[in-house]
Formats: sequence, structure tokens, C-alpha cells
Amino acid sequence: QQTQKEQTMDFLTEMLKDHKFALAFTQEEFATQCTELICYELDKQNTQMEVLAERLEWNPKKLKKILRGKNIRIKTLAKIFFALGLELKLTTKEK
Repeated sequence: QQTQKEQTMDFLTEMLKDHKFALAFTQEEFATQCTELICYELDKQNTQMEVLAERLEWNPKKLKKILRGKNIRIKTLAKIFFALGLELKLTTKEK
């Protein structure tokens, strides 16, 4: 008898065989990693989201919407990390 976690992993493994699903999953995973990294840095720097929004000259609602991970643009990411005093470096690895 498989556990719920094992069933979920088997299902996900099967779904990832489909190219379109795998691409969409990869895009969502990347967006999630970016927003998690931004939130991590905000916490690490003890910076409020409102302060970051002010540095970006954005309404805090705009920043919150972006951090939900929908349609994050590379230039937007670069601007956010710049406002945090950070340089974003990307790496790749084989799947």
C-alpha cells in the first residue's frame, strides 16, 4: 500500500512525461523559487515589503501582486534584487 506522498510523487512523475505539462511546471517552479528568494532576502535584511516597494517607487499592492509569482519578468526581478542591494546570479543543472 502506497502512502499519499508516494502516490502523489508517482502521479507527478507520470505527468512530467508530458512536454507541455513539464514546461508549465518548470515555469511555475522558477517563479516560485524567485519569489521565495525575494521573501528570504526581505526577512534576512529585516526589511518590510512596504520599504522595498518604496525603494522601487511602486505601490505596495504592485509588489505583492508580483510576489504572487504571476508573469514575473526578468527585468522586474533584476530591479527588485537591485533594490535589495543584491546581484542575482543564475545557474543551471542537469535534470
